[in-house]
Amino acid sequence: MKIYILILITLLLSACNGNTQVMKSKAKDTPEVRAMLEAFNKQEHRIEINKCELRYNGNTFFLGSTLEDLKKIFGEPDYNGHYAYAWKSIGVVVTKNKNNDNLRSIYLYIYEGYDNVIKPNDKYILIEGIPLNRNLVFADFINNSTYEFDDFLITKDSYDMIKNSCNNNKDKIKYSFDSSVPYDYSGGGHLQVRGGFRPDLTHPVERISIYKTRK
Repeated sequence: MKIYILILITLLLSACNGNTQVMKSKAKDTPEVRAMLEAFNKQEHRIEINKCELRYNGNTFFLGSTLEDLKKIFGEPDYNGHYAYAWKSIGVVVTKNKNNDNLRSIYLYIYEGYDNVIKPNDKYILIEGIPLNRNLVFADFINNSTYEFDDFLITKDSYDMIKNSCNNNKDKIKYSFDSSVPYDYSGGGHLQVRGGFRPDLTHPVERISIYKTRK
């Protein structure tokens, strides 16, 4: 019995210290969210984000995986343009480092397209279990989750989230929900002054940008 418990503890510690993370949902359990999750599960292309881990149809990859690793999961890209690669049916663009084959950044396109290769679509993406697609504004994403606006760094162009890296190095993982952020403005031209953030007027998320940061 003691040996069994010791083995179980070892497995749990290995899971915590390794790259693969448990997909813990931050979505609210409501009829609306359940309906969106059901639609997600019926999709041909299913992408999930959980902190530093990403999954496509159950296959795990990370920022820092190689391009060849990604090809084994996604297949050959539809677009190859000088360190940038795109898969149009999945809605994903990646860039790789200039000096090696490791992924430098990942872009998941939702509302906008990419270079006439990726077209806007209605597919759901799950971010820590929270569904998001082009028909939802960012306030919908917040309302369907246990997050609040204060959990994000809000700029004029995005809602940003910083996550610790999976491999315990100094780099952190930054998720930017790229979207036009609404503010109250007064005046005009050079005299225009930006006022407070307007959470009631948020827009759809155009894409999710994922990259490393030291900040």
